[in-house]
Amino acid sequence: MFSNIANFGSMLKKVKELGEKVHEMNDRCRTVRVSGRAGAGMVHIEANGLSEIVNCKIDPEIFSRGDCELLEDMIITATNQALETAREKHAEIMRNLAGTMDLPDLEGLKEAFFKEGE
Repeated sequence: MFSNIANFGSMLKKVKELGEKVHEMNDRCRTVRVSGRAGAGMVHIEANGLSEIVNCKIDPEIFSRGDCELLEDMIITATNQALETAREKHAEIMRNLAGTMDLPDLEGLKEAFFKEGE
């Protein structure tokens, strides 16, 4: 019985460490910058690793053309490109983080507390 409590304490410590790692990962993702471009760079969208749009630049020449539909399409294209790259960076950071973690044996913990037939 007491070994089960020790296992539970160990698991709680690992959960706390996991929370700290996730916080660290979010901080790292927040500083990552990726971009998407459309219209030969006339529209430039920048996002961070949390898929938040952090900057948008539009070449003023686009406005002189008066083609709102084209501008809308370029904004959507550049934004989708930036968000896709942000998701890829986020996944890469998560993989790197997961490789450094010592995750608890949840199956073993379940067996220790919930033995069959009891």
